[in-house]
Amino acid sequence: MNILQIALAIEKWAAKQAPITVQRERCLNTKRKDACSACALACPTDAIRLEGGVQLQPEMCIQCGLCLHACPTGVFSGDDEAYRLLYCVAQLVDHESVELACKFHPSAAQGSQRVDAVLTTTRCLSALNVPTYAALFGMGVHKVIVRLDACANCTLAPLSGSIEQTVANAQRLVPDGKRSLVVEKDAAPRRTKTRPIYAINNPPLSRRAVFQRFLGATPSENVLTAFKDAAESEASPIPLERRQMLEALRALPHLRSDTQLPEQSFTNLAVSSACTACGVCSRVCPTNALRARQEAATFALEFTAAHCINCGNCIDLCHEQAVSRAGTPTLDEVRQEQVTTLYTGTLRHCPKCRAPYTGDGEFCPICTYRSQNLFGDKLRRG
Repeated sequence: MNILQIALAIEKWAAKQAPITVQRERCLNTKRKDACSACALACPTDAIRLEGGVQLQPEMCIQCGLCLHACPTGVFSGDDEAYRLLYCVAQLVDHESVELACKFHPSAAQGSQRVDAVLTTTRCLSALNVPTYAALFGMGVHKVIVRLDACANCTLAPLSGSIEQTVANAQRLVPDGKRSLVVEKDAAPRRTKTRPIYAINNPPLSRRAVFQRFLGATPSENVLTAFKDAAESEASPIPLERRQMLEALRALPHLRSDTQLPEQSFTNLAVSSACTACGVCSRVCPTNALRARQEAATFALEFTAAHCINCGNCIDLCHEQAVSRAGTPTLDEVRQEQVTTLYTGTLRHCPKCRAPYTGDGEFCPICTYRSQNLFGDKLRRG
């Protein structure tokens, strides 16, 4: 156990945070060997192992929460603090500008920026994801300041780079001159202001917020409801972070509907005429973003960009190299979860094995390969 684990062992016990759970069947490595190692690379204490299937070693885990959004398929589940943070903001009388600091910050109430409130989380800020930052803007926040000025003296200092990367990804997602998301890394100057400070697990009681509920749903209430519903849809193959992302984007009416979304979070796909209707691409898609539809005489591939996590399974496992990335979708396509038909073809039946396929060959691709490679074999249809 290294010094980081020792320093936080008592803190983790005192916090009594719910443990992080693992759903191994969601891991990309179950469908394609060595497909992904994002969680293991992100973990600051090497608590995650990938040998023999993804494993989380509880005695080494410090529950920083980074794995919750480092994994693209939602293998890890736990409290990402998104709902509690957003709920706390909704209770504020004024929340056009807020500052975020972790519970370990020694002087969060002091700072050079004039803000409506300083909010402290119950764990490291690395647990916050891109959708949470986007949702804050959907609730009417115009400026978010992320305090990292005390990170250098914290045992969790190695996580500050990940926090900055998450903030940068959120900035690319919500490009707008009227709204800003900034990181504050410099130590506060001698002249500082004392600002109201609230812990997100102990939000202020706002009479105005109560009265607004009687008058009708506010943007803040709509975002809260959407995030709560997303968290309760556990049976969905779409990861929680992607469901949160979709709800956050729907809460941003100031963005133009034709805004191209950043490739860090979204992608479009294209399928060429080389497709043989084997259906491998749809079977290895972890979120059902790519679906095969077969009827008596036709085959089609349908794609929903809003659900695609850009894992690359369909591209890497297509034997004919028919699947490729094709730019990024627009905001409107994602908000509406638009379904696009990427490929349609007329089915033929192989005279040797009777398997359905598309293309101009006399036989299906597997039988054609076998006839040309007497001592070789081709991957069977999955």
